[in-house]
Amino acid sequence: KDKAGVINKLKEWYSGGKVPVYRSAKASAPGEMSGKIQWPSDPENPNFPQVLVHKSIQDRDFHKIKKGDPLFIDLNGKVIPYSGSHGEEVYLMFVNEGGYYYSSSGTGISVSILRKVRLDDGMVEE
Repeated sequence: KDKAGVINKLKEWYSGGKVPVYRSAKASAPGEMSGKIQWPSDPENPNFPQVLVHKSIQDRDFHKIKKGDPLFIDLNGKVIPYSGSHGEEVYLMFVNEGGYYYSSSGTGISVSILRKVRLDDGMVEE
């Protein structure tokens, strides 16, 4: 299809003229390319997580969480909430992905923020 046809179709689907997009949250640690929430890991073995992902976010990539919502649960059953480290409201990606357990792979859960792209000029609203 031509560009105008695609834009018109998007305008039909998004009557407000803005398309939602997920952008990576800003990195908070040196060497990171994008924002992530670190897994608390065993002090003697950084490749061994000390906590489990809370059941409310398991298998829920692109799920919105807010500061204070359950994020992890420790082996004693204590819930560890999201601290708001990347903003009051964020979207999680790669929740409980095996490749992110190990310190060598940059342990953590990827964090994104929801923004909108304006269809009239292509600019992202911050």
